[in-house]
Amino acid sequence: MSSIGTAMAATMAKWRGEHGQTATVSRNTPASDGQGGETDSWASAGTVVGFLGPLGSSAQEREIASRFAGVTLYGFGCPPGSSIGAEDRLAIGSSTYEVVGTLQSSLGGTMLAICSLVG
Repeated sequence: MSSIGTAMAATMAKWRGEHGQTATVSRNTPASDGQGGETDSWASAGTVVGFLGPLGSSAQEREIASRFAGVTLYGFGCPPGSSIGAEDRLAIGSSTYEVVGTLQSSLGGTMLAICSLVG
């Protein structure tokens, strides 16, 4: 294995060991309803290892949270470059969260997906 491959494997092992939550990422792929409209259809787009926690520990997180009055937001920290985008859904355990945005955190290069619990 190349030195880059070894470094990537070590990083992923660290994420799995320290954070240990796996999220299944789903994307909305609208399907025809047969009457000229569309219905939501969620397709799996892969998995991401990270950690879920309450949002609001940094000034930037508090600013984002203030835009969503009455909605509890969570942050899912994962490796930078993870394939998660706004409007994706994350299934973690028995709960589903909708991503409202992402940002790069100053916490060791972590990507943060900002999400709300889907009713």
